Amino acid sequence: HVESVLLHLAAYAGLAAAECGQAALDSVVTRNAHLPVQPRLALNSIPSSRAGRIDFGFAAYRRFHPTRPEEQAPRFEPLSPDYYPGGMELMSHTFGDSNLSLRTREVASIACLAALGSCPDQLHFHLGIGMREGITQAQLAGVLLLVQVHAGVPRAHNAAVMAAQLLTTQPLSTVASTGN
Repeated sequence: HVESVLLHLAAYAGLAAAECGQAALDSVVTRNAHLPVQPRLALNSIPSSRAGRIDFGFAAYRRFHPTRPEEQAPRFEPLSPDYYPGGMELMSHTFGDSNLSLRTREVASIACLAALGSCPDQLHFHLGIGMREGITQAQLAGVLLLVQVHAGVPRAHNAAVMAAQLLTTQPLSTVASTGN
């Protein structure tokens, strides 16, 4: 499961953050080398071709919001026609991995985005998905408490304000469909 979280961390926080996470993991593994190793679970069927992975990424994204991938793609065309499809290809790996449930993956996404502190649209979107996937208010508060400890009170506070607004203004069933 840790490898899946590190891959997800790389997608949302960058390779440097994932490398720090990998270093911490290596340290823990070294200290606990005497413990039995759990077998790695097999990945879902991630396509081998780039085009297949891009299509798989778009399909994974559509599970969260049916029209958002196609709505966002044109925004990035002026930068590069390959930029957005590259992101969809990365999504095929993060969401095609069967080691984490969607709910657990959203907990990781919310924690990463809140810790970054500079992604309000993405945080809003993933808070909605997480709530729709069953993350409770108490669990969300626990995640944001950890963000306070590891990334600072201001970042956690901004995420908590956004979560509170979502919880008080929209039914949980519609939260995920309103993200940007």
